[in-house]
Amino acid sequence: MVNSYDVIVIGSGFGGAVAACRLAEKGMKVLVLERGRRWDPADYPREPGDAWIWNQSKPQTQNGWLDFRVLDDMCVAQGAAVGGGLLIYANVSIDAKPDLFNSGWPAEITYDELKPYYDKVGRMLNVQTIPEKQVPERYKLMKESAEKLGYGTRFGAVPLAVSFNPEWTYNLPDPFNDNHSKAYTNEQGQQQGTCVHSGNCDLGCQIPS
Repeated sequence: MVNSYDVIVIGSGFGGAVAACRLAEKGMKVLVLERGRRWDPADYPREPGDAWIWNQSKPQTQNGWLDFRVLDDMCVAQGAAVGGGLLIYANVSIDAKPDLFNSGWPAEITYDELKPYYDKVGRMLNVQTIPEKQVPERYKLMKESAEKLGYGTRFGAVPLAVSFNPEWTYNLPDPFNDNHSKAYTNEQGQQQGTCVHSGNCDLGCQIPS
């Protein structure tokens, strides 16, 4: 490591990673600090006995990627590894509602000001909703429950940063097998694969979709 930097970025999640990248592109010397380790597909936790939980008080023995804290009024799950919140957000990409900016924000920060950037992020992440024929049973149960409770108009599929293959169906032989993932190259030139509905969105998808 060098002895001095132009910028030190604390955290490697969405905000930190993008800020560090843009500053480095401008020629600055940038240091990114993260409290957890870098996980590779080969050593990512999968089994019950693997390192899942991060304990801020005992990082030498509990240095997984999930920092789960129980507070008085809520429970908070956050990432604790290279990637930060990217590791825990489950691919959900929802724009903030316009009325949220009516109070508590500087006048310069408005929905209209941010909307072009919401759209840009959506294009870069290839944001889309799950195809109607691929919704799982739990989705159908939740929709039915919402309708019976009178909230049917509020229920809907959320935008996801996941690429779906429209030809994938539950009728395929062994439908959740990784072999059904369709490889492609995204607009940024990175190799990815389409979703096979393994259910590992929160735990780390084995397919880079």
